[in-house]
Amino acid sequence: MLEHRIKITGIGVMTPIAQTPDEFWRKLVEGAERVHLSGTTARPALSAETFRTYCERAIRACIQDAGLDCSKKGCILVGTGMGIADTAMLDENPPATFLSSIEEVVKQAAPYEVEVRVIANACCAGAQAIAYATDLLRMNQYDYVIAGGIEIFSYLIYCGFARLFALDKEGCRPFDRNRKGISVGEGAAFFALEKGATQKDYGSILGYAATHDAYHVTAPDPTGQYARTAIEKLLSRLRLQPRDIQGIIAHGTGTKSNDQVEAKVLYEIFKDQPGVTAPKCVFGHTGGASGAFSLLTAILALQHQCLPPIHHHKVADPQIHVQLVTKRAKDQAMERVLVNCFAFGGTNIAMICEKRPSREGRGKPYIRRHTSVSSDRFQGEFFTRFGGRLMDDLTKKVLLTMDDLFGSDYGCINGDRTGLVLSSNKGPYTAICQTADIVRRWGYKRINPSAFPYTMFSTALAQAAMHVNIHGPACCFLDSSHRGYHAIEYSFVQIESGHCDAMIEVYVDADGWTEGSYITI
Repeated sequence: MLEHRIKITGIGVMTPIAQTPDEFWRKLVEGAERVHLSGTTARPALSAETFRTYCERAIRACIQDAGLDCSKKGCILVGTGMGIADTAMLDENPPATFLSSIEEVVKQAAPYEVEVRVIANACCAGAQAIAYATDLLRMNQYDYVIAGGIEIFSYLIYCGFARLFALDKEGCRPFDRNRKGISVGEGAAFFALEKGATQKDYGSILGYAATHDAYHVTAPDPTGQYARTAIEKLLSRLRLQPRDIQGIIAHGTGTKSNDQVEAKVLYEIFKDQPGVTAPKCVFGHTGGASGAFSLLTAILALQHQCLPPIHHHKVADPQIHVQLVTKRAKDQAMERVLVNCFAFGGTNIAMICEKRPSREGRGKPYIRRHTSVSSDRFQGEFFTRFGGRLMDDLTKKVLLTMDDLFGSDYGCINGDRTGLVLSSNKGPYTAICQTADIVRRWGYKRINPSAFPYTMFSTALAQAAMHVNIHGPACCFLDSSHRGYHAIEYSFVQIESGHCDAMIEVYVDADGWTEGSYITI
């Protein structure tokens, strides 16, 4: 399936240690000192205002850099992993209020009126926003799309990962034998994406592929089956061979299992070529912004014809066989670079950047089945069907709506060619409030490690994917004012772009009712 070349014509980046692409690249090559928390609280000024500031600076820098014509039809796609927010933020804004207002915050960040969509799929949110933007442009929905990700430091997120024993006190050391976990980071990166003749061209996005493990709400599938499928599907779709990739920007979180699985998958496909690097060693794990940071790393690597090193990597892991770039940057002639992004909950996205023309599209989907579930039905036996399982109400409503949509008979579904999208106007706000209250009252050690994942929207997505064994594209939208429209639109675009043959869409309203649709060709 040939696709049109999507050009990156503008870049805006905002982090505590880099506010321009040049500064970002210098930190990637030279490294940066790790930041440590002092005491038991995050910075006192943390608030929704920090989110607004990062958004405004990165988005406006991106628009200015691209010289976009505001009279043309455009859109902003923002990815954020903010399934939960900091306790200080919750004190300012109840989570239901803040989560549903993110769309408005982003609109205010732009210097002119523009449509906004918010994707909240944990660590893949930024990558999915960018990937979806390429679909919308190829289908001529917009003249340009500004897409990227943002995450601000959250003490609550920090506490949750500490409770999961997923933080490394020595800092993030991707693929190191002694790696122990992530470093929590923050920042924002946005890209102006266009096709056709443009004044600027930083490079292009050739294509992407997305799958879902449907395996576990936090752990990756140890076989790496569907992470591998995403990469292989992308190479096949673009008619490329592994040898056509000259560099890899790994997800590289620094956790034992994630790095082991990713290295296994990369070696199975590419053997010990090409060079592999991981930017989280410098900027930390920036959640919903991490995919955007990885794309920026790829574009800058192509520009400089150089792969930055994995800083803090000291001891080789004998179980990891890929060619890691360590100690110093590696000059490398590159035409194409692979970017990996794997989310908490099982979403896998593979994206390839290059500077060549690419390719194009297909068919018309329709809504084959639809259901609406009123709030009074989420009572008694219907709602307690999953009563023995540790799930939040949002997840239960999603699963029950899917069962109602298909009559609990999923025999018509081809899981490998079916995708899943969830949307809600307030997200997992009940779980957020409960977890924040525990931290305020008793401290982070009282957080239930099994309950913490439900503060992230992507956990409901993971449970839904496992419920039906879905491995196609999977995404979450925070849809404050359109009541599921953005998710329906996403479903049609995924099918028309050839990423899957069918989509299951579920919208959960804060007032208790839900809607579900099965969309196919």
